[in-house]
Amino acid sequence: IIGVSELLSESMIKLAKEIPIVTIGITTGNHERVHQKKENLNKDNYVLLIKEFLTLRLANVSNIIFMENKYDNEIITANICGLNIVGTHGDKTDKKQATYQLSSLLNQKIDILLVGHYHEMATQVHHETTVIRNGSMVGSNEYSRNLNLHTRPTQRLLIVSEDGCDCIYDIKLDRINN
Repeated sequence: IIGVSELLSESMIKLAKEIPIVTIGITTGNHERVHQKKENLNKDNYVLLIKEFLTLRLANVSNIIFMENKYDNEIITANICGLNIVGTHGDKTDKKQATYQLSSLLNQKIDILLVGHYHEMATQVHHETTVIRNGSMVGSNEYSRNLNLHTRPTQRLLIVSEDGCDCIYDIKLDRINN
């Protein structure tokens, strides 16, 4: 937890040196459960420790802002450039019904929905919602390979304006040098 937290902190500090404002939204998911699925409560999640570490470690970096999870730790919402943007890990939503499920739950139209969980990068439009799936930060591991979910270590950087998602940069993490 400490190693991952420090790696994320260092990455955010590097971004903050290049980007005027870095906004961080953190959600929990199934990869960080403390207990087995049947025994685990939503709050039993190591990401909450990582979030606390990051908050403390980055407190003095003036251009880094942490978003508040208004609904719960599994969903982050933001209004950016007038767009309703929702992020979730995605393990508790159906791939084809996520837009409907979350817009009903939050009682709001979603312009951009950000999800992970599926170990693949993809961009689709469901009705008026752009659904952007992020890749896996670590790439394939034994579990994902056993499910035939192969991917390179990747993340996505989005550039948004009032017109929507203007640009998506796919960052191949295995090619980044320190």
